[in-house]
Amino acid sequence: MSATRNLAAMILAAGIALVGAQVAQGATAIEPAPRGPEVLAPGIAYQRLVRDEGVVHLVRMRPGPRRSLAPVLTAGRPSARASLTSAVRSRFATGAVGGINGDFFNFGAAYPSGLLLLDGALISEPEPSRTALLLSPNGNLLAEKLSLEGAWQAEGRDNANAIDGINRPAESGRETLLYTPIFGATTPKASSRFEVKVALASGGALAANVAQVGTVLARGSGGGMELGPGQIVITAVGADGPALADELPNGTRVTITPTLAGLPADVIQGIGGGPLLVQGGAAIPSAGEGFSRAQLSTRTARSAVGQQSSGTLLFVMAEGPQTGQRGIDVAEQAELMRSLGAVTAVAMDAGGSAALALGDQLAAPAPSERSITDALVLSYSGVHFPRLATGRMTPNSDGVNDVIRTSVRVPTRGVLTVALTRRRGRTIRITRRLTGPTTRRVVLNARKLRLSDGPYTLSAKLEPETGGAASSHSRKLIVDRTLAALSTRPYVRRQGGKPRPRLDVRFRLFRAARVTVTVRDSDGNRLRTLTSGKQLRAGNRTVTWDRTIRRKPAEGTFLIDVEARSGLGRSGLRETVRLTDPRIQDPAEPKP
Repeated sequence: MSATRNLAAMILAAGIALVGAQVAQGATAIEPAPRGPEVLAPGIAYQRLVRDEGVVHLVRMRPGPRRSLAPVLTAGRPSARASLTSAVRSRFATGAVGGINGDFFNFGAAYPSGLLLLDGALISEPEPSRTALLLSPNGNLLAEKLSLEGAWQAEGRDNANAIDGINRPAESGRETLLYTPIFGATTPKASSRFEVKVALASGGALAANVAQVGTVLARGSGGGMELGPGQIVITAVGADGPALADELPNGTRVTITPTLAGLPADVIQGIGGGPLLVQGGAAIPSAGEGFSRAQLSTRTARSAVGQQSSGTLLFVMAEGPQTGQRGIDVAEQAELMRSLGAVTAVAMDAGGSAALALGDQLAAPAPSERSITDALVLSYSGVHFPRLATGRMTPNSDGVNDVIRTSVRVPTRGVLTVALTRRRGRTIRITRRLTGPTTRRVVLNARKLRLSDGPYTLSAKLEPETGGAASSHSRKLIVDRTLAALSTRPYVRRQGGKPRPRLDVRFRLFRAARVTVTVRDSDGNRLRTLTSGKQLRAGNRTVTWDRTIRRKPAEGTFLIDVEARSGLGRSGLRETVRLTDPRIQDPAEPKP
């Protein structure tokens, strides 16, 4: 026997194919797209929309005492960046359920392009030409243009000296900057600058529109001055240096006034953005605001925050080329926000920075997630379950969704009760304990809990330890053993002396169901239907594919989907296979 024939015999005996190989990656569950909004937490819902503009992701948050919105620094300081999803994840214990990217930022030095106001603390000064988004205490969004008119003044002197920026590197050869401890351990090092360190009498943060009195502790040049709690460093760049050196010797008392012109008196939260998209319910297609024509007219991914007349907040992200969509320009973004019912809307950063997080997962997964400087985080202060990875438990011992692992978020300390209730049936208490604030793991094992097939409600109730109103949340769950054990097998059938490649799609039904088997490309587009809604009895079942698409041999990566419809609804399994033209023989046809 020749070496080639001997190799072919070995391949056939071992049941292995080389060029005609099929490699299965293991079955996974097919999760049907939700028909309506998906609840992230009570009063907060997500929806994926397919519109003329492309794929749009929308989160609505109704006004309510347990729901809140706040700007955050993703990495904890304005001189560093982190991902949106990590910023949300780090706040799970306090009720974070999602978030959207914030302002434009300097890509190298990380500092925001515009305003950042956190609980009254002024972190970054506004960009006067651009609209900032302000969060009023009554829950309304305000779109305003603000400007920094800050000053410092030495005791006993009549002249006030302008402050040009806060917590950022110098942007010109002559300006005066303030640095607070949130910037980092030290100020930036650079030549042509003089610095003084001031201890604030209040010992607190730099508050917008609040005059602060302090005492000069230290002086230096070249930057790199240490920042401690309750301290501020005034840095004078270039020609501003002599005045600082002359007027602020050690021990001098100085008044620092970080005035934000245009800031309403009761607003303590704000974030930069722009341009303004909707005002008074009318779309504004060309607010300009100092953005370049390319920034406004390029079709790309874009995000925005808006509010309806009812008070409902809108968080909107339109996909762009990063995820295979055409993207939108600012004029289209303005019309999109108006069409969603916004009476006020402001754009946030765009392009690779545009992102919407549902929990710690991106609504539009991209090849890589860009790190950003600031963001807006949505929170719910009551007990709640995060998004379930699946709403269908299939405990049929095939390794796919046999057990569901989830968690429950407990933002405050209290007595937590988690239970599973069968519709019109018994209630199984999973846990009851004093806990929080924390995230507790919940494991649902149908075998241990002795769950029969059918619909269930997973519920959580939290009774605060200090009293007050209890909070609760529930999610629907179906236990469904109908479909199991999807696998595929390639082989060659001999017909008329010619090899005919085949692929068997094997699965098990635990009850009669209408079965549909489809072949899709790697992007999920349907290429061929092998059987559609065919009624099959319980037992082991096989559907055979001749491995052709439009009468041509199938080559590449394919998704094999099996869907079973029964009285419990739809359940589905998917397996990925890679196929090539079987010029070297696949395994022979299996015996019946």
